[in-house]
Amino acid sequence: MIRSVLGVALPVAVAWAWVGIALASGASGPEAAVLTLQELMARLAGSGGVRARFVETRHLALLSEPLESEGRLYFAPPDHMARITTQPHAARMVIRGEELAIHDPSAGAPIDLGGSRMAREMVDNVMVVLSGDLPTLRRRYDLSFGADAEGWQLRLQPRSRAVRRFVEAIELAGRGDALDRMEVRETGGDRTVTRFFEVETGIEFTEGERERVFALDAAP
Repeated sequence: MIRSVLGVALPVAVAWAWVGIALASGASGPEAAVLTLQELMARLAGSGGVRARFVETRHLALLSEPLESEGRLYFAPPDHMARITTQPHAARMVIRGEELAIHDPSAGAPIDLGGSRMAREMVDNVMVVLSGDLPTLRRRYDLSFGADAEGWQLRLQPRSRAVRRFVEAIELAGRGDALDRMEVRETGGDRTVTRFFEVETGIEFTEGERERVFALDAAP
């Protein structure tokens, strides 16, 4: 069970960490400056809380039609993130520090990832991204970054052999500090495209909200 879910859910764990921090600053529009990678990472390192709606399209080689889902994203710096799917069925993926929990009724019972080496490696990579640690990110990924007046694009290709078993590349595109689109390309040809809407930034979660939204053992 863990192996099958890792092949679907963990490839996007690192990418969703990027989503939380890249959405958090939220500066966009015609006046948005052309950023260097160093400037973008510096802003990510100092990002605030965020809420956003996402619409995700998953293209699977075995299916003739893509699978669509939608839900909400929550991020509380420095290391709390929740991806809550509402359609077509309820599911949760929560990161709290070095802990990762996935609750998906379509996969059966809640999944204990504590003993998985792959899970620990993916969560460790997430924390590197959340901290805006560009030197470590460069050691773990081959990075390709480009920017112009129309926006920026960032491609990450994992160096780790374990991660490359699942992920070929993560591609992100945005304008200014705002992330508009993310695509996760999996080994084997499957890919997931996610777009973001109704972004709220600078959110300060109360202690009660943090415990509720980022609960590791909460049902979807």
